[in-house]
Amino acid sequence: MTSSGLKLRLLLALWLLGVLFGSSAWATVYYVDTAAHFNAKQGYLSATGGSTVSFATLRAGDKVLLKGGTWAGIVATMAGSMTDWEAQNTPAVIYACDASYNPTPGGVVVAGVSQVTLAGSGIVFTGVTFSPTSGMYPAGNSTDYDETSSSAYLIAASAGSRYMTVSHVKFDHCGRDCTSTNDHYGPWIYLLGYHHTIQYCDFQGRDFNPNDYLVASYNGYNRTSIRDATIVIYKDSSDVDWGWHHLQYNYFGERKVPASSDSRLYTPSTGETATNLSNGWEAIRIGNGSFVSVDFNTTVEYNAFYHTIQAVGGGASEDVGEPEMVSNKSRKNIYRYNTFLNSYGQLSLRNGDYCVAQGNYFLAGGAYDYNGSIVTTESRNTLMGGIRVIGFGHTVANNYFYKLSNDKFGSALCLVGGTLSGFSGGILNNTDGQDGYETATYAHIIGNTFIDCKSINLDYQTSTTGTNSPYGTRFLNNLIYYSGSVGAIGVVSKNFDGLTNYGGMAYGNYV
Repeated sequence: MTSSGLKLRLLLALWLLGVLFGSSAWATVYYVDTAAHFNAKQGYLSATGGSTVSFATLRAGDKVLLKGGTWAGIVATMAGSMTDWEAQNTPAVIYACDASYNPTPGGVVVAGVSQVTLAGSGIVFTGVTFSPTSGMYPAGNSTDYDETSSSAYLIAASAGSRYMTVSHVKFDHCGRDCTSTNDHYGPWIYLLGYHHTIQYCDFQGRDFNPNDYLVASYNGYNRTSIRDATIVIYKDSSDVDWGWHHLQYNYFGERKVPASSDSRLYTPSTGETATNLSNGWEAIRIGNGSFVSVDFNTTVEYNAFYHTIQAVGGGASEDVGEPEMVSNKSRKNIYRYNTFLNSYGQLSLRNGDYCVAQGNYFLAGGAYDYNGSIVTTESRNTLMGGIRVIGFGHTVANNYFYKLSNDKFGSALCLVGGTLSGFSGGILNNTDGQDGYETATYAHIIGNTFIDCKSINLDYQTSTTGTNSPYGTRFLNNLIYYSGSVGAIGVVSKNFDGLTNYGGMAYGNYV
């Protein structure tokens, strides 16, 4: 065989290996030393410097190493171009490092206004800390924290994106100490597209500042309140595939929110009322009223929520305007093995159908110690709720509810009566764009444990939610235990004895 023939066969073999194993043979390592270079998508090919080269498009196995230190704001769109197989098995990785370019979570601390967009496919963004001076890059009417503004963000996966991962990123009171033109409305993470993962991240300090009302409406950059859910998951009209995301092993720490009657909620320049501004401070929102009939198939598991919603005093009561730690507004999502500790609010299946809440812990009292263990050193949050159920075909199974002393809407378990009768076929035909309350219909409540909980409400009705009783409830094999006189209301229902008047049943429960 000639020398040229041998070279041709070797090149063909290398090409086949690249196809089979993610083309990692062609991967490049880029060394980036400043925010300016990152924003320009320019890096060195050596840790010692030299000429810069572009990493405008990342390929399978590429690595972008960010030199440790305090950085100015990062504003860039990072594009990945690879197959789904490559994106899952040999993604491009953007690492925060120490000063010697060794990957180190927290090695890069961002101190300026930022906006990182992940586009295309297969990018892992990991290890960066966004500090209190790293507010969100402005979008729309950025001085008012009302929902009529365009939504800002710190990290987003763009429309049509696939297999992105945000990992070991710390969000530390971002925007609180920002003196630049930062935005005050929008999530810290905003997901569109398909099959993304958020894991091992730390979210703390998206607080309501009661002094914001003292700041003039058109000089609002000195405000520090950051409104909207911490993580928002939607779909775009251009998304062919969407959903199937994973949120796992994250920590959602303290977030102070306003009371619904707090007189210090100013009226923004758009005229939105202060009452409306007291809502919209969730930790996670998956979908909205426009996605009632859309399957998102997102799994939220093994996350910790501690002080995730805490009241800021000043209103007529501590009745916080945001009753939801997690707001489900789409279909076929799974919430499992999460711990909700000493926080106001609930896991709320607010819109959508066929969701599962399984194996979660709801603990009204206690705190985390330095080892991550739960200790009973804090008094109970008397306004903490458990799971609220609205919509068709949800399953609430094997959850543990401990000393939840709220009632009515905030009960340990609340099945909501809605605007449509369970006897009507219309209950099965939920439509997008609904702001109202769908009747809780054919909910399966199985194998849960309630310890010293004030109220389990299987038929909550008001003139606001609707007066049609939940229908077809299966209340099976649940344990309800009271250690003594705890002022409990107990199980609330129009007809708990079998629930037969409303198409349901109750068997195997132990009180």
